[in-house]
Amino acid sequence: ANPLGKAKSVFRQLHKDKLRSIMVSTAYKKHRNIISKYSEYTYTCVALDEGSTSGYQVLHFVLENPLSNLVSYTCQTIRLEGLKAPDYVNAIKKGFYFIKVSKINIGSVVCDGGTAQKKAFNYKFKGSIRNCGISEYKDILFVPCLCHRISNAYKTQAETNPVLNKTVEKLHSFSSLCRLNVQQIKAQCPAHIDTRWIYDYNIASFLLKRKDTISQIVKDFPTE
Repeated sequence: ANPLGKAKSVFRQLHKDKLRSIMVSTAYKKHRNIISKYSEYTYTCVALDEGSTSGYQVLHFVLENPLSNLVSYTCQTIRLEGLKAPDYVNAIKKGFYFIKVSKINIGSVVCDGGTAQKKAFNYKFKGSIRNCGISEYKDILFVPCLCHRISNAYKTQAETNPVLNKTVEKLHSFSSLCRLNVQQIKAQCPAHIDTRWIYDYNIASFLLKRKDTISQIVKDFPTE
């Protein structure tokens, strides 16, 4: 008996182009369904998240509505031609246009609070999104992301304050050593992420919670 031959006779194999067509069609229907649900609300928040996961700088447009049960949804990604205010304005106008034609009303925008992003929404900057000629953009609430502000403030102090800098270096060192001794500690210590300095809190919490076990494994680990 030939199991493969029997399976092919029972199940009709889809051609790769047909399978791709089905997957694209399904993804599009899901996308339109989510966009439609967001358009039902009076206002929606848009989080602007800059990234470089594609190998170049992009701006992600993430729909948020904390007063609903809708999950956060990245509805558009626009490539940035640069990292200055006019570059952000151009990208934001493209992303906002897509959201506007989808009949979604933008009530507020959350940004990382960087100088260029803030300038892109500054009323006094003639080239800002506020002065692009679209009236509803003038009333959008601009909200600098609190997480980014805390992370940036902590990172600045960690790099400039000698005492804190030494403490943070030890914290990162202990994290690395703990990650090499997962079996003995019986838990995985969080790792430091350079773009997410606030994660250092998770490392400190992990070390404090398991200090008795860690002190028996890691040399020079403080117990007080």
